[in-house]
Amino acid sequence: MTKNRKDLAMDIIEASPLAKNIVNQAGCNIYVIPSTHREEAGEYHMDKNEIHLDPTRTNTEMALALVNKARHAARNGVQVDPACDLKTNLKSTRAQFADAVAVECAVAHELKGKHPAAWEAFSKEHPKVADSYQAAMSKTGNDQAKSMSVAFKAWYQEYDNVAACDKRTIDLLTKEMGKKHQDFLGKSVDGEQIGARICNINGKSYLGKGFMSDDIKSCTVDNKTAQKIAEFNSNAKRVAKADDKSIESIYVADNKSIEAQKAKEAAKKEQPKESVFTKLSNFLSGNNGR
Repeated sequence: MTKNRKDLAMDIIEASPLAKNIVNQAGCNIYVIPSTHREEAGEYHMDKNEIHLDPTRTNTEMALALVNKARHAARNGVQVDPACDLKTNLKSTRAQFADAVAVECAVAHELKGKHPAAWEAFSKEHPKVADSYQAAMSKTGNDQAKSMSVAFKAWYQEYDNVAACDKRTIDLLTKEMGKKHQDFLGKSVDGEQIGARICNINGKSYLGKGFMSDDIKSCTVDNKTAQKIAEFNSNAKRVAKADDKSIESIYVADNKSIEAQKAKEAAKKEQPKESVFTKLSNFLSGNNGR
């Protein structure tokens, strides 16, 4: 009997112990139907607890998308917490996306032997993450947890994806602004706690200490996002009477440095020796000193 597309994707999942673990933990219903977001090979529908895989993609691409979305599904999707301040929410949503990509990367690497197309597909979609993971595996003697930590951090250099994630976070919090939440944006959560909660496999953390508590490494935004934050903060004060002090410890990267890094990755040009970071409060006031 000819197997359907879902079964073919699941056959690929069966070849990776990590993939099986992640998909089983999600406990979702899985369907192969056209995606409403053509740029993605899959999507998670929290209201139905369903993952939809796009049949226009290859079986390998669907399998990787299933792992990524299952990782999100295990947490009921990527959500914001209106009780937490903006910096906490930015760090949390970024970490959830970075974690899903790091897990997907580890799965694609596990599949290299039986399904080499998986690593090829992932490397094409996330070249920086793939290169970093591969180098870490070689350096650590194939230590998957340590290599996932490196892959997680490498996602933060996918500047367009990070900016899109930040926009999503601000948009979701904006929708919550008028709902009269008690203590809107009032709580701060330490970055290390966020990392420990999100970056773990079966309760064991794979992310070392230091990265999530470093605001420059884990919560630097670009100029466009900084302007969105300023507008959001102004509206939050007016609509929700929220005075979010966390933006004072969010940093803004010099756009020239980000663009130079993008150019380097695209054209293999020399990287600037130093990126310039400015505190968001100084950026908005026109004072670019640290």
